[in-house]
Amino acid sequence: MFIGYFAVKLKVLDSDDSVGLSKLCLYVIVPCVILVSFQVEFTPEVRGGLILSMLAGAVIMSILIFTGYLSKKIFNLNPMEQASVVYSNSGNLIIPLVASILGSEWVIYSTGFSTVQIIFLWTHCYGLFTGDGVKQIKKILCNINVITILIGLFMLITGMHLPEIINEPLSSVGNMVGPAAMLINGMLMARLNFREVLLSGRIYLIIFLRMIAGPAAALVLLRLCPSGFLTPDSQQVLLISLMAASAPVASTVTQFAQLYNQQPEKSSAINVLTTLSCVITMPLFVYLYLL
Repeated sequence: MFIGYFAVKLKVLDSDDSVGLSKLCLYVIVPCVILVSFQVEFTPEVRGGLILSMLAGAVIMSILIFTGYLSKKIFNLNPMEQASVVYSNSGNLIIPLVASILGSEWVIYSTGFSTVQIIFLWTHCYGLFTGDGVKQIKKILCNINVITILIGLFMLITGMHLPEIINEPLSSVGNMVGPAAMLINGMLMARLNFREVLLSGRIYLIIFLRMIAGPAAALVLLRLCPSGFLTPDSQQVLLISLMAASAPVASTVTQFAQLYNQQPEKSSAINVLTTLSCVITMPLFVYLYLL
């Protein structure tokens, strides 16, 4: 993030160069991440855990979308603010966290939630920014990210795997998703008025809705799920879903804001501030879940 920031400040890059990087991230890097994440063995345990994580993701996303819609009506949120309330950074942040805390064998379950969210990102969120909604359903279904999800699911269920000569390059490109997203945020931050941002009460409203209200609703829901539901490891699988729901605003929201000129600088500020706040809020919700 700081590299992107100083690259613009030192005039190595222009802030508008982030548009091309956003397109590269959305239409090249993210599809590679999706496809590689499905290259695992489809054992009964994996099947049960994936089904549970997808069910949890679908229910949580429905609650968050309703929260965003309700907040829009009450607080008159614009599309960027509404998307910021709903969508979390469930891929870039959660995958490395899960790998380091629970182990690499648990990473597959983080893809259950993120797969559901990607479907909503390229339907509901895409519609918020473009105003097209269901009118462009054909265009949405033909989006490379949605197509990649369908291909990945087919390969997982049928047991097909990419040859290593293809999988390894895709994995290498996919590993750029975190750094690329942070570079974009840093480049957008370079033209922010930080004094204006920090004095904006509206930004703190978005932070509260994304980092407190949404995860709290998810926590209550997940605590109600019976132990051992669909898989013996249901508690750990649902913990990953809670972590995903507690993550900062999705980098994709900032990239959409950049592509469709919907207050990209403000979106970047929200992304940065929610990323900082999750250092406190995410451990708190994990602790409450494990009580």
